[in-house]
Amino acid sequence: MITEEDIPAELRETVGKEVWDMTGREVGLVKGVEPVKVTVKPNAVFPQTPQYHMAQDTLMKVAQLIDEFVKQGVLKEVLSSPCNSPIMGLIKPSGKVRLVQDLRKINDIVVKCCPVVPNPAVIMFQIPCDAEWFSVIDLSQAFFSVPLHEDSQFLFCFKFLDRVYSWCRIPQGFSESPSIFNQILKKDLEALKLPFESTLVQYIDDLLIASKTESDCTADTIALLNHLGGNGHKVSPSKLQFCQKKVKYLGHQIEKGSRRIMKERITSILQMSPPKTRREVRKFWGMVSYCRQWIPNFSALAKPLLKLTQKDALDAIELKGDEMDAFIELKECMCRAPALGMPDHTKPFTLFCHERDACSLSVLTQAHGGINRPVAYFSATLDPVAAALPGCLRAVAAVGISLTQSEGIVMGHPVTVMVPHSVEILLTRSRTQHMTGARLTRYETIILGSPNVQLKRCTTLNPATLLPGENAEIENAEDVEHDCLQVTEFCTKPRPDIRDTKLDENDQIVFVDGSCLRDAMGVLKAGYAVCTVAGVLEASWLQGVYSAQVAELVALTRACQLSTLMKVTIYTDSQYGFGIVHDFGQLWSQRGFLTSSGSPVKNGERMRELLHAIQMPAEIAVVKCSAHTKGQDYVSLGNAYADQVARFCALNCILLKDEWNSITEPELEPAEAFALKVVDTMDELKALQNSVREDEKASWIKSQCVQRPDELWVTNEGKFVLPNSLLSQLARFYHGQAHLGRDAMIRLFKTDWFNPRFRQVAEAVCHRCVTCQQMNPGKGTVVNMGHIGRAAGPFSRMQMDFIEMPVHGGLKYVLVIVCIFSHWIEAYPTRRNDSLTVAKLLLRELIPRFGFPISLESDRGSHFNNEVIKLLCEALNIEQKLHCSYRPEASGLVEQMNGTLKSRMAKICASTNLKWPDALPLVLMSMRNTPDRKTGLSPHEILMGRAMRLPAVPANALLNITDDMVLDYCKGLADVVRSFSHQVEATTLPPIQGPGHTLKAGDWVVIKKHVRKSCLEPRWKGPFQVILTTTTAVKCAGVPNWIHASHTKKVLCPTEEEVEALKLPIPDKVPSAVVEQTRTNSEQAVTEERETFSEDEATNSLGEDQGETSDSDQEAEGSKEPEAAESDKEPDESNGLERGEKAGEPDQRRAFPETDDTERGEKAGEPDQRRAFPEADGTKKEKENVTDSQEEGDKEKQNETV
Repeated sequence: MITEEDIPAELRETVGKEVWDMTGREVGLVKGVEPVKVTVKPNAVFPQTPQYHMAQDTLMKVAQLIDEFVKQGVLKEVLSSPCNSPIMGLIKPSGKVRLVQDLRKINDIVVKCCPVVPNPAVIMFQIPCDAEWFSVIDLSQAFFSVPLHEDSQFLFCFKFLDRVYSWCRIPQGFSESPSIFNQILKKDLEALKLPFESTLVQYIDDLLIASKTESDCTADTIALLNHLGGNGHKVSPSKLQFCQKKVKYLGHQIEKGSRRIMKERITSILQMSPPKTRREVRKFWGMVSYCRQWIPNFSALAKPLLKLTQKDALDAIELKGDEMDAFIELKECMCRAPALGMPDHTKPFTLFCHERDACSLSVLTQAHGGINRPVAYFSATLDPVAAALPGCLRAVAAVGISLTQSEGIVMGHPVTVMVPHSVEILLTRSRTQHMTGARLTRYETIILGSPNVQLKRCTTLNPATLLPGENAEIENAEDVEHDCLQVTEFCTKPRPDIRDTKLDENDQIVFVDGSCLRDAMGVLKAGYAVCTVAGVLEASWLQGVYSAQVAELVALTRACQLSTLMKVTIYTDSQYGFGIVHDFGQLWSQRGFLTSSGSPVKNGERMRELLHAIQMPAEIAVVKCSAHTKGQDYVSLGNAYADQVARFCALNCILLKDEWNSITEPELEPAEAFALKVVDTMDELKALQNSVREDEKASWIKSQCVQRPDELWVTNEGKFVLPNSLLSQLARFYHGQAHLGRDAMIRLFKTDWFNPRFRQVAEAVCHRCVTCQQMNPGKGTVVNMGHIGRAAGPFSRMQMDFIEMPVHGGLKYVLVIVCIFSHWIEAYPTRRNDSLTVAKLLLRELIPRFGFPISLESDRGSHFNNEVIKLLCEALNIEQKLHCSYRPEASGLVEQMNGTLKSRMAKICASTNLKWPDALPLVLMSMRNTPDRKTGLSPHEILMGRAMRLPAVPANALLNITDDMVLDYCKGLADVVRSFSHQVEATTLPPIQGPGHTLKAGDWVVIKKHVRKSCLEPRWKGPFQVILTTTTAVKCAGVPNWIHASHTKKVLCPTEEEVEALKLPIPDKVPSAVVEQTRTNSEQAVTEERETFSEDEATNSLGEDQGETSDSDQEAEGSKEPEAAESDKEPDESNGLERGEKAGEPDQRRAFPETDDTERGEKAGEPDQRRAFPEADGTKKEKENVTDSQEEGDKEKQNETV
């Protein structure tokens, strides 16, 4: 309790009593202020955080404090609130308690305003350097003096001792409270005029008066206190520092002309033990960072600790090495922190700047007693881009940062910047590739655009270079006179003598090129070439490289390595490679090949190798030349030759060294050579036609082809006849990199050629092309419709799934669990759909009521397919079965129940205006009481042995019930339940027997991609080889999960070259004989289908116009067309829900409909047993007893089962 004796004698009669807080808990009320209204973000979810545990002694003190706040109108009791934020009681050193509320979740949902709070490091410099007397005033319960609007009071409610309280004033912990109160108090102080015009400094609710004389300080302090009391503020007498020469303000000790760090703050930092967690590191770093103006070279010293505070750092930390040294050094710096002078704006400032270890270091000084007295130390870490600049340019960045940091102290007064570099020359005369135009403009604006800034190069010792650091002495020795422009230019190039024009004297002239293109199979292949006028120095394909840029870098690197100790001029048509050599390669090297965000640059290792190889020649010039020109000069011919050689090596996967000897006779690509050979050389075509067998000529004659006098075979329309031996090559050429479909290839072929078998060859090329199989739409493997097997009894097998609902009261999801035997449904509203929620509901709700199930079945969502649910099922001896991805029919029962649940809930909510959580129990009762269409029994009857009693049905009165009657009832109930179980089992079909699809081990398939990032991505991935099969699913080599057979499409077995080029996984446990037999069977099957196309039909179809398959929907080509002809159908956007293959089968992508409550069939949420799939049961599969729920990595168990 505070008495009048605690108030200074000069203030007892001169200051009104309404300003004093005599109890330490009195709260004022600011006058003339509108209640604060808080705006909530749209669609925000109101938090309801439970109350934290509180010790008993703290609980009693908090209760007393709440009662006092209620009496003063700060708090009020309410009935309820949609929000709840927990409170805590913090015990002060004096033994009193402070009420703190955790409002972090409220702060996340409110619309924030721009904070208007002064910087404490800046406002300190408002104190005049000649002020000698000071007063410090601390307002009591400042935030609680601002009223809160009634419409916003519900946001800050809390529960305490079974009561709900709401704040009537803005609370502490609210993110906007400091800014709001700071503006209100500042507005109140604007009307105050101090009699002797002392300096008034305000930081939120802390006020300081600085005066030259004691009388001025006393009079102005009295005027300020009376003004505060008149506006409804309260002042704590115990915290008042009245008219003193030394005061404590914002952690600083203020006296005339200087300021120091408070000893209490230094002591608290020195007592801190080495941090062991990331949070403790942040706490220590924040405390010392507040004092960084007293610590020279703070950024460089604290850099090791700063890395530990980043998000990717470990939570558990052990300081060692540089980290422990930084921790100790920062503590020592706190012990020897100097007294900094107050700025005197009548004198000019001098800013000494330097850069060290990618940190900006500076000290702001003023002349005092013939020496430069420090006013403040500044330091900052350069951003990654500035840190990678040459030393002279890093100094420019350091000057810009230092001027920005000191502008709050200098405030536009004259300042001379002393730096050991020619900063002005670098900004005005240098145009380097190191900095972007925006960065250069920013530095020019800060440094050259400020009229109060004068730049000088240090001719004497720079104090900033003497700041503590490991390399300080070395850097001081290097800070000698130098030409900054020359040094910067030298740092731009990987070697100083490199040229971008041809050398005057050359030992050899080299042409390089890199290429990346697709081969006939659609596979990307890359190659490079290093050539001279005499021939090929080296050319090769690049295995595992799929980028032309990488190929260009490899070509340049090899050219430099092959020209070691030689004078060489290298011509390249790659702007990318030329730019790395001359412009930005060295810049990336200085930055450690990292971007401004810290991520590695693309092809960084290749750049590093190239920059190293550039040093090998004695003299070097890298010259940019034009690409793909038709010029006849030696540069154009050399570049074209290198391009052709690179493409040839890439396509043929070979390595060439000194094998092609003339630049004037370039080789052409195989497809182009063949095309020119067929079209232009008629003699060779004649020889090929005459070399065919007689039966082939007989087919030409049968197709009305004739032999001209020049012995060339042509049709009646004058088209040349192509021999069968050339069909495959020409078909691959027409298919080309555009991957034309069969019909487009036929139309191109018909323009100049004729052969009745080209149609079959075109189909084979399309069918074997891996790219076409991946990109083209088409139906997957047909799978027979199955059904779920029998369950052992009620709640022995259950299916579960999450459904999403509109957010209400924080509830957004519903976990639906259905018993396969009785169709009993349970639904639990939840806030989240995660594994912990599933585990809690199983352990707290389902299992205590219905017992432990034998199996739990679900989809592969992350909330079910995770380590938590797996360990839970293992601990409880429950078999977990996960269905195939993108196959909701496998969970047909729970999926149809979901549709029924949503439909009935929507109807009840629409008719009764109930919210969905309130309507959910009514929906569950309706579904549990609805009889099944097949069994005629409701889930309630199957479990209870009797129908559910409804209000419309009168109850049978049972009076005077004896023990014998109870026994008879139990016996009868058991008989009824047993008969109901037999009735349910009679309507449940057994699982299907035999294979449900045509796939078998050894087949090759492509797997459907249900999610594509863009329309340019393949629709199918693969091919993959089938190693295991069940009735509905397959296991493929290289694919971790089981795949439903309907999500696959069978393709031809790839050749050994394709397997090696595509790096296709082939398991060792599948014998090679199976692979070869599969290839033979698939090719024979396709050949037999093609043989149905007779030669007579081919002749009659010469004039038909076939539809193109690569660019439009597939047209019907007859009932016998192979599946490969469907290579270009429109994509199926069903996201994994396939349409029924049989006539009359319903579209399973549609939502499950529902009829009225009197009948539950397929549309009422009752699953059609014919549609459920056996991948969810535990019955025997074909040859392998493998279920979809088996873990992907359990290969040993799979092998034993097989």
